[in-house]
Amino acid sequence: MTNEPPSPANGEPQQPEGSPPVPGQEPPAQQPPSFPGQPAPGPQQPPPPGYPGQQPPPGGYPPQQPQPGYPGQQPPPGGYPQQPPQPGYPMQQPPPGGYPPQQPPAKNNSGCIKIGLIVLAVLAILGLIGGGCLVFGLNRAVDEIETQTGKADPSDYELTGPECSNDEFAGPTANGTLKNTSGESQAFEVSVRFTDADGNLISEDTTFTDSIDADQTANWEVTTFETAEGDISCEVSEVNYSLFDG
Repeated sequence: MTNEPPSPANGEPQQPEGSPPVPGQEPPAQQPPSFPGQPAPGPQQPPPPGYPGQQPPPGGYPPQQPQPGYPGQQPPPGGYPQQPPQPGYPMQQPPPGGYPPQQPPAKNNSGCIKIGLIVLAVLAILGLIGGGCLVFGLNRAVDEIETQTGKADPSDYELTGPECSNDEFAGPTANGTLKNTSGESQAFEVSVRFTDADGNLISEDTTFTDSIDADQTANWEVTTFETAEGDISCEVSEVNYSLFDG
C-alpha cells in the first residue's frame, strides 16, 4: 500500500516547503503558530496608515487638506465659506444708499453768552455803584465848599476895627483883628468899603486871612492904592469863609 501526500483543499498542488516559488504564483501566507488551548488566530488585519512597515496603497495616499487659519495656508479657490450668523443675531443690512455721513457735533456757545451777560451785569452794577459814589462825593464837595466859602456866620468870628487911614503911597487903608470862634481851623475873607467926606465911594477891596486855628486871632489889612483928598471913612461890608490863605 502506497502513502500519498494529501491534496490541498483548493485542488491546487501543494509546493513542498523550502522549494523556490513558482513564477506567477503567490506564496502562501504564513500562519502564526498556535498553542494548545488557544483559539486559532483569524485573518491578520493590515495596520492603520502611518505605521512603520505599511505599504502605501496604489497611487499613494490622498493629500491632506490643511486646516484653515494656519500660516502658509493657501485659501481654496473661491475663498473660505462664510460662517452662518449665530442664532439670535440677525445680520444687519445697510440701508439703501448706504449710511449717511456723521455730522460733527454742533458747537455750544451758550457758555460764552452766559459769561458775557455776567460781565455786563457786573459792569452795570459797578457803574451804578460808581455813579452813586460820584454823586455822593460831589454833593459832599458842594456842601464842603458851601461850608468853607460863602457868608460867614457871625457866631464863627469876632471882629475888631476897622481903623482907617490915608497912606501917602498905599492910599486909603483899613486894618483890624479877627478871632476864629468856629471850633475848627478856618480862613476868612474881609471886605471893606471906603468913602470920602461927602460919602462918595472911593473903593471897595478885599483881603484874606491865613487859616486861623480855633479860638485864635489874626490881624488883617485892606489897601486900596487909590488917591483920595481930605478925610475918608471905612467900614467892613462883608465877612466870608475862605479856602485860600492870605
